[in-house]
This record gives sequence, C-alpha cells and structure tokens, in this order.
Amino acid sequence: MVVAIWLDGGLAFYDKNRGVTEIGRPIEGGAAMCEWIIDQLKAKLIVMSGRRRIDLVKNWLVANNIPYTTINQTLDDESITERSNQVIADMYIGPHCFTIEPGNFVPLVDVLRERSREINASGRETYDWGG
Repeated sequence: MVVAIWLDGGLAFYDKNRGVTEIGRPIEGGAAMCEWIIDQLKAKLIVMSGRRRIDLVKNWLVANNIPYTTINQTLDDESITERSNQVIADMYIGPHCFTIEPGNFVPLVDVLRERSREINASGRETYDWGG
C-alpha cells in the first residue's frame, strides 16, 4: 500500500503569508501517524509538497523526526503503465484530500485500516481502482 500525505496542512501548519521557503510548525501527532503508517500498515509513505526546494522539505522532515519513504515521487511499480506528474498512491491525506482536524489523526487510522484490508483482500495490484 502507498499513502501520500501533504506537507502543508497535513504535517505542517500552513500560513500562506510565510512564503515558500519557510515551513510551518509540525501538526501534533503527525510524526506518530507517519511512523504508524510505515511500521504498522507496512505502507510506503510519500510526502507531497508544491515547494520546488525538496531539500527544504527533507530538512524539515528530518529536523522534526518525521519518517517517510520519498518526497514528491511516485514509487517504481510495474503495475503503473502510464506516467503522470501527479503522485500515484492508494490513499491521499491532507487538507484537500482526507480532512484532518489539526492534531486529530484518530479517525484517519480507521479509514487507513479499512482501505488496507480492502486492497489486501482483493488480491489486486495497488493503484487499480477499477471494479
């Protein structure tokens, strides 16, 4: 399973007046949520950001002890036959995807568990949303 989470509004508080080089403070519970996704769900975690300076994002994640698999990159997977500029994942988390109340990741745990069960039970490849 592959989970993608937005940096701004998903892991970091977002203030449009900060500019593109300053990332907001971490949202409480975000690091633990990412650790749970990787360790308990055994999922790969892609951090998404509209920032062009990936080094800033990486440094912020490391400084805040937030685990991740990659930043802004679809993982190599033979089931993907077409490329896209959009990160391809089984689930997207963030202010424009699954609504996160700042610091309250508990409802998300249930959604991720259910989605993971569905994918595992279906026997189909991830990314295949067809019936």
